[in-house]
Amino acid sequence: MRTVPTTPLGSLVSIVGGGTPSKSRPEFFEGTIPWVTPKDMKVWMILDSEDHISEEAVAASPAKLVPKGTVLVVVRSGVLKHTLPVAIAGRPVTLNQDMKGLLCGDGIDPRFLAFFLKSAEPRLLTTVRGTTADNIPLDELKALEVPRVPLTEQRRIADILDKADAIRRKRKEAIALTEELLS
Repeated sequence: MRTVPTTPLGSLVSIVGGGTPSKSRPEFFEGTIPWVTPKDMKVWMILDSEDHISEEAVAASPAKLVPKGTVLVVVRSGVLKHTLPVAIAGRPVTLNQDMKGLLCGDGIDPRFLAFFLKSAEPRLLTTVRGTTADNIPLDELKALEVPRVPLTEQRRIADILDKADAIRRKRKEAIALTEELLS
């Protein structure tokens, strides 16, 4: 059986941390820039967020703008007891301190990486530690071995998984509609 070579995640991406602008500056939270927190991570493609910050907040805080296509991962939250929230930024966004943004290099497709991270969820959740807040240690995330396959193959795999996910969502909607009609 042929094994696929792997590469540690930390050598494939640049990891950007999030941050929270000063709460004592209410004007920081009156902007239009999405400020993604774990509560927003219920969808695959992040196009907006519940909270927004201003350009001034980005300039004066650790909350830095990440580009469209950044893979977003929750690394500190109680939800890590059972789920690893992963999404892709569908537009430039900022992140709070409970999140990491994975900026993909030339050799890794963001959709492929996001799907891979979800497939590695059980393994990553075994690394969760915490005394005050559950967290995935950054060194564990960086050490995660990612299959090294050609970019064209990554895109083909991501396309197939996107289609399968769309079918799953439609099936779920059909079941919910059926239950609604029967009740």
